[in-house]
Amino acid sequence: MTPTFGSDALADAAHISCIPTDVLSLILVASIPDDVMTREGYVMFPRPSIHQSPLVLGRVRRLWREVSLTTPRLWCKIQLGDKKANQGGRSSIPYHGDLRRGSVTLREWLRRSGNLPLSIGICYQRCHETEIGVMKKIIKVAISYIRRWKHFTLHLPPALLSSNVIFPIFEMANPTLDSLHLFAACVLPHIRDSSSRHFKPHQISPSMDDSASMILTGHHNLHSLIFESATMTLEQFTLCISHCPLLEKIRVVGNNYPVALAKLNETCRLLHLTELELSSMEDYVGPFLDVMSCPVLEHIRVSQGLDQPDYGYIPPWPHVGQFLKRSRPPLKHLVLDNIPMILNDFVEIFKEVPSLKLLRLDRMDLPDKLFRDLVLWPGLDQPLLPTLQHLVVKVNIALTNGETLSALITSRWNCRCMPERSIGKIRKHSPDCQSLQSLNMDSADLDGTVDLGAIIEQGFDLTIDGTDQRSFHCIRGSN
Repeated sequence: MTPTFGSDALADAAHISCIPTDVLSLILVASIPDDVMTREGYVMFPRPSIHQSPLVLGRVRRLWREVSLTTPRLWCKIQLGDKKANQGGRSSIPYHGDLRRGSVTLREWLRRSGNLPLSIGICYQRCHETEIGVMKKIIKVAISYIRRWKHFTLHLPPALLSSNVIFPIFEMANPTLDSLHLFAACVLPHIRDSSSRHFKPHQISPSMDDSASMILTGHHNLHSLIFESATMTLEQFTLCISHCPLLEKIRVVGNNYPVALAKLNETCRLLHLTELELSSMEDYVGPFLDVMSCPVLEHIRVSQGLDQPDYGYIPPWPHVGQFLKRSRPPLKHLVLDNIPMILNDFVEIFKEVPSLKLLRLDRMDLPDKLFRDLVLWPGLDQPLLPTLQHLVVKVNIALTNGETLSALITSRWNCRCMPERSIGKIRKHSPDCQSLQSLNMDSADLDGTVDLGAIIEQGFDLTIDGTDQRSFHCIRGSN
């Protein structure tokens, strides 16, 4: 788009001038950069830059500027902040914009968007304490357009939106709101919701007083909810899933203090949910699973911040098993992090997920017999987790017996994929391969020896302490 003054350039300019305005408008819309998915699981939208569309369009010629300013589709997406994602999905921070101009930029941008649904991202990695007021001005501009929000993402170092404003946002943005993603560097506990820096319900909805923040009515069209800037109580979570039946993705931090038990006769059935992540800071997260069933769920992660029992006795933790038995989902990925479980809890889970492809166990006190039972129970011809492909065992409390783990892996190595001729081993498995294909664990979690020489030579992927061990046949634990 660099201006030139030769005869060819003049001829091209004449041809451009002949394009009908409505066609030119479509061409300009097609020039908008694509959205980019970040590793945190949300989409980043085009950034206001003079080097890319739509701002660069007005620098080409007067006609383009006139058409761009009257084409709302060019202005219905915007990303503010110093956080940027490349096409690989990994976030970086190469952009340094003027934070103090953020509210002006956002207001002018959205003013040109007509009445179209809006996609707004406000994502800053850095924000000094003295800039909180400036940041709140930017958010207030976004809130003034809340009735047209379609996708809204807020990712800030300090949490400025507490759990008290979630339902007012739902009410004000309904029925347009499709995804709401709220992140912060530090999760805001519920007890601090009254801080003066945080937005209050009446600042979201002027007609709603702060005591009405627990009210949610009607049907909401939300498909994706990520709420990791503050904790959500069990009561709020139950109201949320009961009024948002179209949810496909949920990621929340639960707050169950004082401890409340779910009323199982009020279980909510989410017919579209495929991704679920439940975590807590210092609370018991199990009851959050007890209020729901998800028959099409494919990915689940459950994590607790509570310390594991240190008195030798671990009480049953049946919530995951009961949830899966109630849901009967085609589950592919299961991640358990710091959940105190006995052997029977694991068995009840594994019985309900024969479709599981990936099992990750982080910071767990694994029973001695767990991997042995995966080999032997209920029988060699009918094993638990028959389609398991990837096993990850990280930072666990109890050591894992290397010989038992070796027996499990070798019993599940039944790959029939064709090896690559050049290397004589399998480098890439077919999509329908039913074999266990990889193990990723820390040597500090290992007691004894994992001897997998034969199957590593065939293509089994063993990773110890984050390093690919394809060239090693035998790994010994630190103990």
